[in-house]
Amino acid sequence: MKLKLEKEKIRTWIFLGIGVLLLVFLLYNQYSNHSVNENIIEESLTEPGQQTGGNVQNTGSEANKESAVSGKNNDQPDLKTILVHVTGEVRAPGVYELESGDRIIDAVHRAGGETFAAEMDFINLAAEIRDGQKIVIPGPDDIADKDMLLPEEKSSWGPEDEGLININQAGQEELQELSGIGRVRAQDIVEYRTEQGPFSSPDELTQIPGIGSKTLDSIRDELTY
Repeated sequence: MKLKLEKEKIRTWIFLGIGVLLLVFLLYNQYSNHSVNENIIEESLTEPGQQTGGNVQNTGSEANKESAVSGKNNDQPDLKTILVHVTGEVRAPGVYELESGDRIIDAVHRAGGETFAAEMDFINLAAEIRDGQKIVIPGPDDIADKDMLLPEEKSSWGPEDEGLININQAGQEELQELSGIGRVRAQDIVEYRTEQGPFSSPDELTQIPGIGSKTLDSIRDELTY
């Protein structure tokens, strides 16, 4: 009888031990799975590819905002920077950087604006400027001595007389309005002016092949420089 009770006691302890081991195993397995899931979630949140994608998207958004604020299209090519010399009756004479396509009025503004003595009525403020140009804003004394000015100084004022074509400023289409000057000759005039600099007088047009003295005499009254 006593032996039977001892066996039952041993069997009970064995079952209890097995139950404890199973409970420990189950708890450990559950904890391990929970840790693995947390690591997977953290890695997915900090995945480099997703971070890079987010930065790119933000960068594009910021670029679009900057483009909208500046009013410029990033697809457009950058404008060419040119140098012009602004002198005469301006508040800050000097050499300034502008962009191709700018006008004389832009150059005047960059030089601080005109002085009270400037004779602005003698200037074509809408004329397009070119690289290396000298722009002279005349005063009362300059108007009186205009015949003594350099050709480029005269041309920076704009046409002297209404209806005349300025051979130092006119484009190809405008030059074709001259009698006997077609598309080819007009292009030759523009190319000569670009390579040699401003014309010092209409007589210099005869240096261009195809423009002789007879052609020049027929258009002389239509020209200014």
